[in-house]
Amino acid sequence: MRSIPIKNLRMGMIIESDILSDNGRVVLAENNIIDEQAINRLKFYAIPSIEVSDDYGYDKPPTELTQDNVASVKIVFENAGSSALPKSDSGKAIHIDKATYQNMKQQLLQSPTANLKKQTQEEGDFRKRKGYKKLLTGYSAALKTTRALFSKIKNGENVSDSQFISLINDAFDMNNESFSLFEWFNIIKDLNDPIYAQSLNAALLCRALGKWLSMSESDCNVLAVCGLLHDIGKLTVDPAILNKPGNLTDAEFSAIRSHPIAGFDMVKKLEIDPRVKKAILQHHERNDGSGYPFHRVQSEIHPFSQITAICDVYIAMTSGRSHRKSLCPFDVIHNFEQSGMAMFNGRYLFTFLENIALSYQHNTVILNDGRSGNIIMLNRNNYSSPVVQLSNGEFLDLSQSPELQIIGLK
Repeated sequence: MRSIPIKNLRMGMIIESDILSDNGRVVLAENNIIDEQAINRLKFYAIPSIEVSDDYGYDKPPTELTQDNVASVKIVFENAGSSALPKSDSGKAIHIDKATYQNMKQQLLQSPTANLKKQTQEEGDFRKRKGYKKLLTGYSAALKTTRALFSKIKNGENVSDSQFISLINDAFDMNNESFSLFEWFNIIKDLNDPIYAQSLNAALLCRALGKWLSMSESDCNVLAVCGLLHDIGKLTVDPAILNKPGNLTDAEFSAIRSHPIAGFDMVKKLEIDPRVKKAILQHHERNDGSGYPFHRVQSEIHPFSQITAICDVYIAMTSGRSHRKSLCPFDVIHNFEQSGMAMFNGRYLFTFLENIALSYQHNTVILNDGRSGNIIMLNRNNYSSPVVQLSNGEFLDLSQSPELQIIGLK
C-alpha cells in the first residue's frame, strides 16, 4: 500500500480502503478501480491523495504510461482477445488484467494534447476579442477594491452594504459588456486566489442565480454580498495552509474548517444585512447534515446560505488551486447531478444547473475521444450530457453514450 497524489494516479489502480470526504461521506469505496469518473469525484471533493494497493495490476509501475507523456510512447495493441497485452517500444509486455487493459486502452487512444491545444486556442481567441483588455483592467481594479474592503473589516473598521453592492454591480455590468459571465470565469479559471477572486466570482454568480430565481433587485444585491463575504474568515487562516500543494494534516484541516465561525465573528458587529452574516456562518452546511461547522439540516439553513453554498462549490471547482487544476464546468455539473441533490436545495440546484448549461449552449466543446463539436440542445434530465453536433455534421446525444464526456471548452 502506498499514498499517491491525485495528479499521479493512473487508470486501473486499485483503491486500498474507503476514501472519505471531510465530513465522513464515502467518496469512493475500497477495491474500486481508478477511472476518469473516479478521478473527477476525487477532484470534486478536493482530496489531494489516496492510498492504493501495491498489487495494482502491473509487474512494476509503468511510468511511461501516464496521461502526461503518453504522446511520446507508441503502444501496440495485439490480439484483441482477453489475453491481449499492450507493449512498449522496447517490446516488453506490461502485464495487466483485462478490465484494466480495456480501461487503459480507451485512455491511451484519446487525444493526449487536447487540453493543451484547447488552452492555447482559448487564450488566443479571448485575447483577440474586443474589450478583453478593458475587462482585464476592470477586473483587476475590482479585486483591488475587494482586498481593500476585506482589510477594513479585518482591522475592525465599519463597511456598509452600499460599498459592497457598488463594487459587485460595477463588476457584474463590466462582465456583461463584451463577455458573458461564464466566458470570463473560463478565462481566469487558473488564477490561484483562494480568497479574493473566489469571493468576487462567487458574488457575481450569486447575483446571477438570484436573477434566475426571479428574486427582487434588493434580494439579488443582498445575495451578491453573501457571495462576496462568505469566505472572509479565510483571512484568519495561515496562507501557507490555504496554498499548500500537498496533503493537509488534521490540524491544518481544522484550521480551514474554522473559517465560517471566524468570518462570522469578524462581521457580527457590522451594520450589514443579517442574511449575509448567516451565509458566512452556514455556507459549508449541507441539507443532509453532512456539512460544518454545526451539521445543520435543510430546515435549519437559511435559503441565502443554501444558494451561496452552490455558487461557492461551483467557483471553487472550476478555479485552479495549488493542489489541483481547474475542472471543466461539465465535470462539475456532472458531480452536482450525481451527488448534489442530497446536499443542496433541489429547487436552487436545478435552476442553477439549467442556466449554467444554457450559458454554454452553442459553444464548442472537446470530448474525451478527441473529437469536438457544438452544443445544440440540452438534456433536461442530464445537463452534463447534451446533444452535440460534431465537425462532420453528425449529431451525438451524449446521454446515450455514457463512455463519452465533455472534457473542455474551445
